[in-house]
Amino acid sequence: VDPRPYFRFPFGERTAAALAAGCDVVLHCNGELDEMRQVAANAPLLSGKSLRRADAALAARRNPDDIDVKAARAEFARMMGGTQAVARA
Repeated sequence: VDPRPYFRFPFGERTAAALAAGCDVVLHCNGELDEMRQVAANAPLLSGKSLRRADAALAARRNPDDIDVKAARAEFARMMGGTQAVARA
């Protein structure tokens, strides 16, 4: 028995429950078209306060700083205790 009882509910019901609980958006990213359709059918277009919050978040975006990918991979590999991440740089 799955210890996560919410998995027994269809995606549409989960979507509606998440929105009713106060979420502004519901993400579903596994690529299963039927599941995505259930989510989309139960997720209205953003409006009101949700739309204002989304607009504010988008307006606050900025371009990321440049990054030295090779150095970042080396730092990641060092932090993970190995060197495998450096090979792909």
